[in-house]
Amino acid sequence: MSANVKFTCLNCRVGFPTAEAQRVHYKTEWHRYNLKRKVAGMAPLTADAFRARVTQQRQEAEDNAAQAKADYECTPCRKSFRSKNALESHLQSKKHLQMIMPSSTSSERTPEAAEAGAPTDASITPARPTPMATAAAASTTSIPDAHRQPIAEQNRKYDELARRWEEKLAQEKLPEFVEEPVLEPQDCIFDTYRADSFEANIEYMSSRHGFFIPNVEFVVDLEGLVRYLQLKAGNYFTCLYCNKQLADLEGVRKHMEDKGHKMIDYSEEGQLELGDFYDFSSTYPDDSNLTDAERDADLTLAVHQHQGQLHRDGFDLVLPSGRRAGHRELNRYYKQHFKARDERDSVRIGRIVAQYRALGHKGVELPSEKVRRDQAYGIRWQRDKRLEIGMKHNSLQFHYREQVLQ
Repeated sequence: MSANVKFTCLNCRVGFPTAEAQRVHYKTEWHRYNLKRKVAGMAPLTADAFRARVTQQRQEAEDNAAQAKADYECTPCRKSFRSKNALESHLQSKKHLQMIMPSSTSSERTPEAAEAGAPTDASITPARPTPMATAAAASTTSIPDAHRQPIAEQNRKYDELARRWEEKLAQEKLPEFVEEPVLEPQDCIFDTYRADSFEANIEYMSSRHGFFIPNVEFVVDLEGLVRYLQLKAGNYFTCLYCNKQLADLEGVRKHMEDKGHKMIDYSEEGQLELGDFYDFSSTYPDDSNLTDAERDADLTLAVHQHQGQLHRDGFDLVLPSGRRAGHRELNRYYKQHFKARDERDSVRIGRIVAQYRALGHKGVELPSEKVRRDQAYGIRWQRDKRLEIGMKHNSLQFHYREQVLQ
């Protein structure tokens, strides 16, 4: 190393006369490349070898770019594309199909192709055949036949396949899925208590947990309603009030206990959910127009149908008043009084209503007749107002100046 060399780079094994030249060397790509080779455990490159490698890589990059540009080129149309997808879209276009058809002439081409000066098939000489262009030309030989196939015929085939598939699905009988409920009618929804009967369970839930069925006097299927609530909480782990779904039954019970959701959601959405179990037809105002004679017509007809009818066993006689007279030989049996428990929903609901009243539950108040009339009037007023505005807007028309050809 000469005497005027005061600064060196041990990585590249070169020397510099000044510190400024050394700092400039540290910023070069040659120095950075040798640092990467040093980390990889490789020997450093000289300046001439580094320049030769850079020149070689640039030449390879240019060759690859030129090759890619030539690959995405349509030789018949003399068009080049930047990507493979663009080339494939062009190969399926109508202009390209007309260009490669043997029977097409210059007069049959589109005006755009004529203005662009596109050459005829006979004058096309591929400048540079490439594998991509060769494959594209080979694949397009079968495209015109499929393109010329009528669309209506294809649609008929698809409709026929769809119809056969629907008939096959209709013939297959899927097994009916019946989900076994986790809770029995005697099981409490909010804890693990099991009552002796269905009514005892409802009484327990109302007295112990404050659970009341809203408008229970209008329920037509009491047991079905309770079974639905048990299925909702026991099988689907869903809160009765907020419809929040949890991991298990214990989680649902704890959620309803902590949030105070031991009740039925009786909002508009909740009423739609439980609408199949209620019947409010008795509250409709249409029944108020009937007279007492019309209401009692069916009852009177039913009573007259049983006048003086003798029972088929010969021991009972139905009187005109509707009462039954028995034979004296069966007097010993008539004196026996066995109190049978009536299990009809109407009787059950009556007992539950009496229990709710004893516990101080007033229930959900139904809108009065005046409120219903006011609501109906508001709906009619909105409908008439909307019709009036629509009729006024029918006269609004936009007029445009007549087009004048110059």
